[in-house]
Amino acid sequence: MKYLILFLMSNMLYANNKIDFSNSDTILLFSVLSLIILLLVAYLVVLKLKLKTKKINIFDIKNYKNINNTNSEKLAIYFDLQEVFLYFFKTLNYEASVRNNIILVQQDMMVFDRNNNKKQPLRYFLGDYTDIINAIWLATDLINQNVENETIFIEIKIENLIEGRTILMIDIGLCGILDNKKTELFKNFKNPKNLFIGEQISKFRNIINNINDAKYVIKDSTQRINDAICISIPLVTAKNIDLLDVTPSNKLQTLIIHNNQDVAKTIVSNLESFNIGCIHNQTIHGLLDKIEDGVNCVFRAIFIDALQLNLLNDDELNTLIKNQEIHCFKIIVILNNHKIPDNIENVIQYLEFLPIPYTIDNIRSIVNIIKSQEEKLLG
Repeated sequence: MKYLILFLMSNMLYANNKIDFSNSDTILLFSVLSLIILLLVAYLVVLKLKLKTKKINIFDIKNYKNINNTNSEKLAIYFDLQEVFLYFFKTLNYEASVRNNIILVQQDMMVFDRNNNKKQPLRYFLGDYTDIINAIWLATDLINQNVENETIFIEIKIENLIEGRTILMIDIGLCGILDNKKTELFKNFKNPKNLFIGEQISKFRNIINNINDAKYVIKDSTQRINDAICISIPLVTAKNIDLLDVTPSNKLQTLIIHNNQDVAKTIVSNLESFNIGCIHNQTIHGLLDKIEDGVNCVFRAIFIDALQLNLLNDDELNTLIKNQEIHCFKIIVILNNHKIPDNIENVIQYLEFLPIPYTIDNIRSIVNIIKSQEEKLLG
């Protein structure tokens, strides 16, 4: 193709800008190029038809009743929320790192049936995920742009209304002790006096107004955060795919070393939901003494903040790596801002990593790693 085009262009350039259509080679070239162009146009038309979708008013009862209709299923968009979060959280992490903030996400996507039995976590929904992402992004950025050296907490949970319909509840606020600065910031969100904050609130409000039946309010929230931006977005669930239950049959133990209480508390909460206990230490001091005593090393995984792991010298790091094989545990490095310490580059293949913020899938993967260490010990 490239050579045909070059040949044709050379004929045009060196023939006083006139194309000799009496030449059979020229006619053949034009015929081939015309056919290729027609095929490309036809392909684009077919592709456009395939991508054409039907927008669903997600709380419209008429549309809701027709969700199971074959034609509607083909036309409706559905998305995997955890897959969307996987890439979105990386963006959140990067933006937070610019102001030296940490973003934590706690998800509770469990729902219960009419008999109050726990069902699989919801992850597949109908509609356009961009509205959800934009709402979370603008609310988080509103806080992130006005604080430094803080931990921003995002709590995401499901409120199940009836079969097939649910509400996504999102609370976004600041961890830590409530002080005058934080209180004034959220008062400013309610009644903006700052032009920049006013513009941000306006953008956020417009996004919420564009989502059918979505609402937001700024109020006191859970025990983890004081003042928060609370968002509710109605969703229609798509057919859920049952995932393998990775919860171990016996309670397993882990250790987490991190100086941020909120980071540790979030990871501990996630692990406990999978029947995995977790002890929290704030520093790495004394770790080697604890794990080299095989009798007292009951941990199947040790979570270590990347910054604290960087405090170990090469000999200490190699000893830690050696002991994880001897005593059947795995070192899992907690990464904030996705920065890998320089001292572990030579042993990176022996380690696992947990980026912050993380998804439910990240935790499921970690649980499988912990279980594999228990199986190695018993085997």
